[in-house]
Amino acid sequence: MELRSQWTDVPIGAEPKRYASRVLMLASLWCVSVAVPAQGGPAAERQRLANESAAVEARFKAQEVACQQRFAVTDCVNLAKQERRDALAPLRRQSAALDDAQRKQRAAERREAIGQKLEGAQTREREIVLRGAPAAASAPAAPLSGEATEVPAESAATPARPIREAKPPKPPPSPRATRTAATPASAADRRARGAEAQARAAARVQAAQERREAVEKRNAERELRGKRVSPLPVPASGTAR
Repeated sequence: MELRSQWTDVPIGAEPKRYASRVLMLASLWCVSVAVPAQGGPAAERQRLANESAAVEARFKAQEVACQQRFAVTDCVNLAKQERRDALAPLRRQSAALDDAQRKQRAAERREAIGQKLEGAQTREREIVLRGAPAAASAPAAPLSGEATEVPAESAATPARPIREAKPPKPPPSPRATRTAATPASAADRRARGAEAQARAAARVQAAQERREAVEKRNAERELRGKRVSPLPVPASGTAR
């Protein structure tokens, strides 16, 4: 009587190679099942790439188990690893391309949102300008500088009345008044000029005090020198011997 396993349907005691081949076949069927292109957007595409990567890893595990039953285990495992790298490389490229596409999409969405905000702001500005346009149109236009003002016909036909009394000419303004009118003094300027005037007055007082002290010192020195050079008294001529 031959005993069989209820999980793998492999006869108990059979060679491990048959078990490894069965695992390889199951992994291949799984790869075929997940290799169908996903429909439904980036999320479904990412799920498809994840499923294919998992299938590649499962196939590598099965190959690794099968390699353990061979004489050249290392060469077999290295070959299985190379096959895994070759299978995962396009999946990684597809994942990177998907990431790049999503980044570009997010950047485009941000640019579109900014453009909508700018367009809304420009629309509001145009509305404000249009609301203010009727008021500006109803106001009379002021004549530009240099343009002659139109005189009514009645005023032009009326002769000019003679001047009865000639007004005396105004005297020309003084240079000081002209300077004052040309450069109006502010409060800060007035305070600065007042401080300068006080400083000049204090300097004049200090200079006068120094001159007075110098004069007094010279007078005192002159008086002292006069006392030092005074002549001796002359002796009397009728003095008895």
